[in-house]
Amino acid sequence: MKAIKALLFSAVALSPLVANAASNWYGVVSIGQGTYDVSKSDFEGGAAEEGVTINSSKLDDNDTGYKFQVGYQFTPNLAVEGGLIDLGRFHYKAGFTADTDIGATSGSAQTSGHTYIFNADAVGTLPLGAGFSIFGKLGVAVATVDGDVSSTATFLSTGATGSFSDSSSKTSVVPTFGVGASFDLNETLSVRIEYERFADIDTGDGKVDADLASLGLVAHF
Repeated sequence: MKAIKALLFSAVALSPLVANAASNWYGVVSIGQGTYDVSKSDFEGGAAEEGVTINSSKLDDNDTGYKFQVGYQFTPNLAVEGGLIDLGRFHYKAGFTADTDIGATSGSAQTSGHTYIFNADAVGTLPLGAGFSIFGKLGVAVATVDGDVSSTATFLSTGATGSFSDSSSKTSVVPTFGVGASFDLNETLSVRIEYERFADIDTGDGKVDADLASLGLVAHF
Protein backbone atom coordinates (compact mmCIF):
# COMPACT_ATOMS: atom_id res chain seq x y z
CA MET A 1 0.00 0.00 0.00
CA LYS A 2 2.84 2.40 0.80
CA ALA A 3 4.41 1.68 -2.59
CA ILE A 4 1.12 2.45 -4.39
CA LYS A 5 0.69 5.71 -2.47
CA ALA A 6 4.27 6.73 -3.28
CA LEU A 7 3.77 6.07 -7.00
CA LEU A 8 0.50 8.00 -7.11
CA PHE A 9 2.10 10.91 -5.26
CA SER A 10 4.98 10.85 -7.75
CA ALA A 11 2.52 10.92 -10.64
CA VAL A 12 0.86 14.07 -9.27
CA ALA A 13 4.21 15.73 -8.54
CA LEU A 14 5.63 14.95 -12.00
CA SER A 15 2.59 16.04 -13.99
CA PRO A 16 3.61 19.72 -14.32
CA LEU A 17 7.11 18.69 -15.36
CA VAL A 18 5.94 16.51 -18.24
CA ALA A 19 2.97 18.52 -19.36
CA ASN A 20 4.37 18.96 -22.86
CA ALA A 21 3.66 16.42 -25.57
CA ALA A 22 5.26 13.07 -24.86
CA SER A 23 8.38 12.14 -26.80
CA ASN A 24 9.62 8.72 -27.79
CA TRP A 25 11.94 8.60 -24.78
CA TYR A 26 10.65 7.44 -21.42
CA GLY A 27 11.85 6.53 -17.95
CA VAL A 28 10.65 3.86 -15.51
CA VAL A 29 10.94 3.75 -11.72
CA SER A 30 9.61 0.59 -10.06
CA ILE A 31 9.53 -1.10 -6.67
CA GLY A 32 8.56 -4.67 -5.88
CA GLN A 33 9.75 -8.00 -4.56
CA GLY A 34 12.74 -9.96 -5.78
CA THR A 35 12.51 -13.73 -5.18
CA TYR A 36 15.28 -16.31 -5.57
CA ASP A 37 14.49 -19.87 -6.64
CA VAL A 38 16.49 -21.49 -3.83
CA SER A 39 15.69 -23.95 -1.05
CA LYS A 40 17.35 -25.06 2.16
CA SER A 41 18.56 -28.22 0.45
CA ASP A 42 20.67 -26.06 -1.90
CA PHE A 43 22.72 -24.97 1.12
CA GLU A 44 22.52 -28.14 3.20
CA GLY A 45 23.22 -30.73 0.52
CA GLY A 46 26.22 -32.89 1.37
CA ALA A 47 26.36 -31.77 5.00
CA ALA A 48 25.70 -35.26 6.37
CA GLU A 49 28.50 -36.77 4.24
CA GLU A 50 30.89 -34.27 5.84
CA GLY A 51 29.84 -35.25 9.34
CA VAL A 52 27.78 -32.08 9.84
CA THR A 53 24.34 -32.15 11.45
CA ILE A 54 22.06 -29.17 10.81
CA ASN A 55 20.13 -28.50 14.03
CA SER A 56 18.23 -25.41 12.88
CA SER A 57 18.11 -23.26 9.78
CA LYS A 58 16.36 -20.26 8.28
CA LEU A 59 16.15 -19.13 4.68
CA ASP A 60 14.99 -15.72 3.42
CA ASP A 61 14.63 -16.08 -0.34
CA ASN A 62 13.03 -12.71 -1.11
CA ASP A 63 13.71 -9.03 -0.54
CA THR A 64 12.58 -5.60 -1.74
CA GLY A 65 13.68 -4.96 -5.33
CA TYR A 66 14.04 -1.77 -7.37
CA LYS A 67 14.51 -0.88 -11.00
CA PHE A 68 15.46 2.26 -12.92
CA GLN A 69 15.03 2.07 -16.68
CA VAL A 70 15.30 4.29 -19.74
CA GLY A 71 13.47 3.35 -22.93
CA TYR A 72 12.80 4.43 -26.48
CA GLN A 73 9.43 3.83 -28.18
CA PHE A 74 9.95 3.16 -31.91
CA THR A 75 6.28 2.49 -32.61
CA PRO A 76 3.17 2.02 -30.43
CA ASN A 77 4.00 -1.71 -30.51
CA LEU A 78 7.80 -1.81 -30.19
CA ALA A 79 10.31 -0.33 -27.77
CA VAL A 80 13.68 -1.03 -26.22
CA GLU A 81 14.58 -0.32 -22.61
CA GLY A 82 17.33 -1.00 -20.14
CA GLY A 83 19.02 0.16 -16.97
CA LEU A 84 19.75 -0.93 -13.43
CA ILE A 85 17.83 -3.52 -11.41
CA ASP A 86 18.43 -4.34 -7.75
CA LEU A 87 16.95 -7.76 -6.93
CA GLY A 88 17.69 -7.51 -3.22
CA ARG A 89 19.31 -10.17 -1.05
CA PHE A 90 18.86 -13.83 -0.14
CA HIS A 91 20.10 -15.02 3.25
CA TYR A 92 20.61 -18.46 4.80
CA LYS A 93 21.62 -19.18 8.41
CA ALA A 94 22.06 -22.49 10.21
CA GLY A 95 23.08 -23.88 13.59
CA PHE A 96 25.12 -27.09 13.44
CA THR A 97 27.15 -29.70 15.22
CA ALA A 98 30.04 -31.48 13.54
CA ASP A 99 32.48 -34.32 14.16
CA THR A 100 35.95 -33.36 12.97
CA ASP A 101 39.36 -34.99 13.09
CA ILE A 102 40.28 -32.83 16.08
CA GLY A 103 37.03 -33.06 18.02
CA ALA A 104 33.32 -32.32 18.04
CA THR A 105 32.17 -28.74 17.48
CA SER A 106 28.97 -26.74 17.51
CA GLY A 107 28.33 -23.38 15.94
CA SER A 108 26.52 -21.39 13.32
CA ALA A 109 27.09 -20.47 9.69
CA GLN A 110 25.45 -18.03 7.32
CA THR A 111 25.67 -17.02 3.70
CA SER A 112 24.00 -14.30 1.65
CA GLY A 113 24.01 -12.84 -1.83
CA HIS A 114 22.90 -9.49 -3.26
CA THR A 115 22.21 -9.26 -6.99
CA TYR A 116 22.60 -6.19 -9.20
CA ILE A 117 21.63 -6.31 -12.86
CA PHE A 118 22.20 -4.20 -15.96
CA ASN A 119 19.65 -5.20 -18.59
CA ALA A 120 18.62 -4.51 -22.18
CA ASP A 121 15.18 -5.65 -23.38
CA ALA A 122 13.04 -5.53 -26.48
CA VAL A 123 9.43 -4.73 -25.51
CA GLY A 124 6.39 -5.62 -27.57
CA THR A 125 3.16 -3.84 -26.61
CA LEU A 126 -0.49 -4.57 -27.49
CA PRO A 127 -2.84 -1.62 -26.80
CA LEU A 128 -6.28 -2.75 -25.62
CA GLY A 129 -8.03 0.61 -25.58
CA ALA A 130 -9.19 2.97 -22.82
CA GLY A 131 -5.55 3.51 -21.80
CA PHE A 132 -4.88 -0.16 -21.07
CA SER A 133 -2.17 -2.24 -22.75
CA ILE A 134 -0.30 -5.47 -22.20
CA PHE A 135 3.32 -6.16 -23.06
CA GLY A 136 5.98 -8.82 -23.22
CA LYS A 137 9.73 -8.40 -23.08
CA LEU A 138 12.78 -10.43 -23.97
CA GLY A 139 16.39 -9.52 -23.43
CA VAL A 140 19.77 -10.09 -21.89
CA ALA A 141 21.23 -9.00 -18.56
CA VAL A 142 24.60 -8.77 -16.84
CA ALA A 143 24.06 -10.03 -13.28
CA THR A 144 26.56 -9.51 -10.45
CA VAL A 145 26.11 -11.36 -7.17
CA ASP A 146 28.01 -10.00 -4.17
CA GLY A 147 28.25 -12.87 -1.71
CA ASP A 148 29.29 -13.20 1.93
CA VAL A 149 29.85 -16.31 4.05
CA SER A 150 30.80 -16.58 7.71
CA SER A 151 30.83 -19.15 10.49
CA THR A 152 31.76 -19.57 14.17
CA ALA A 153 32.43 -22.84 15.97
CA THR A 154 33.21 -23.97 19.50
CA PHE A 155 35.09 -27.17 20.40
CA LEU A 156 32.89 -29.01 22.87
CA SER A 157 35.82 -30.60 24.71
CA THR A 158 37.87 -27.45 25.37
CA GLY A 159 35.51 -24.50 24.84
CA ALA A 160 37.94 -22.99 22.33
CA THR A 161 36.28 -20.98 19.54
CA GLY A 162 37.14 -20.07 16.00
CA SER A 163 35.60 -18.07 13.19
CA PHE A 164 35.79 -17.71 9.43
CA SER A 165 34.51 -15.15 6.94
CA ASP A 166 34.90 -14.50 3.23
CA SER A 167 33.30 -12.46 0.46
CA SER A 168 33.13 -12.82 -3.29
CA SER A 169 31.65 -11.26 -6.41
CA LYS A 170 30.50 -13.24 -9.44
CA THR A 171 29.27 -11.79 -12.75
CA SER A 172 27.38 -13.67 -15.46
CA VAL A 173 25.40 -12.89 -18.61
CA VAL A 174 21.87 -14.28 -18.37
CA PRO A 175 18.65 -14.33 -20.44
CA THR A 176 15.61 -12.45 -19.15
CA PHE A 177 11.94 -12.29 -20.08
CA GLY A 178 8.84 -10.68 -18.66
CA VAL A 179 5.17 -9.82 -19.06
CA GLY A 180 3.07 -6.97 -17.75
CA ALA A 181 0.27 -4.49 -18.16
CA SER A 182 0.05 -0.71 -18.05
CA PHE A 183 -2.56 1.99 -17.69
CA ASP A 184 -2.18 5.55 -19.00
CA LEU A 185 -2.86 8.24 -16.41
CA ASN A 186 -2.49 10.93 -19.09
CA GLU A 187 -0.50 11.50 -22.29
CA THR A 188 2.85 11.39 -20.50
CA LEU A 189 2.40 9.28 -17.39
CA SER A 190 1.36 5.67 -16.91
CA VAL A 191 1.43 2.99 -14.24
CA ARG A 192 2.73 -0.47 -15.01
CA ILE A 193 2.74 -3.81 -13.22
CA GLU A 194 5.08 -6.53 -14.40
CA TYR A 195 6.75 -9.84 -13.71
CA GLU A 196 10.29 -10.61 -14.87
CA ARG A 197 12.51 -13.69 -14.67
CA PHE A 198 16.31 -13.78 -14.77
CA ALA A 199 17.56 -17.30 -15.52
CA ASP A 200 20.76 -19.11 -14.53
CA ILE A 201 22.38 -16.40 -12.42
CA ASP A 202 25.82 -17.60 -11.36
CA THR A 203 26.27 -17.12 -7.60
CA GLY A 204 29.76 -18.64 -7.51
CA ASP A 205 28.37 -21.75 -5.78
CA GLY A 206 25.86 -22.67 -8.48
CA LYS A 207 23.22 -21.15 -10.70
CA VAL A 208 19.81 -19.89 -9.60
CA ASP A 209 16.78 -18.29 -11.21
CA ALA A 210 15.35 -15.09 -9.77
CA ASP A 211 12.09 -13.17 -10.27
CA LEU A 212 11.02 -9.58 -9.83
CA ALA A 213 7.35 -8.63 -9.46
CA SER A 214 7.05 -4.85 -9.45
CA LEU A 215 4.80 -1.81 -9.67
CA GLY A 216 6.18 1.16 -11.56
CA LEU A 217 5.64 4.66 -12.87
CA VAL A 218 6.48 5.46 -16.51
CA ALA A 219 7.13 9.04 -17.59
CA HIS A 220 7.71 10.16 -21.21
CA PHE A 221 10.07 13.08 -21.63
